[in-house]
Amino acid sequence: MRAISAIALAVVVATLFACAPEESDSDQSSGESPTSAVTVEVTEETPSPTAVVQPPRPAATPTVYYRNCTEARAAGAAPIKKGEPGYGTHLDRDRDGIACDQ
Repeated sequence: MRAISAIALAVVVATLFACAPEESDSDQSSGESPTSAVTVEVTEETPSPTAVVQPPRPAATPTVYYRNCTEARAAGAAPIKKGEPGYGTHLDRDRDGIACDQ
């Protein structure tokens, strides 16, 4: 048996009510009950639940922090460009994107 999602079922029910003929007082007085046949065919199967696959995380870059330019120079890292490990605005006095360049 096919499983129908709640949304698909709601759409079918809403469609049935929208297409159903309205009952009038004349239909009730004649003693006839209005009948209509509606055939609904569901062709799309509800996908079965699957596990969520997480993309692999990029390798963690080591965190580098230099308290001052003397420390960066001693480590052989100076000058440090913006975006490189160890760059910090506290090391870039003129804010040109290159730390410890003077």
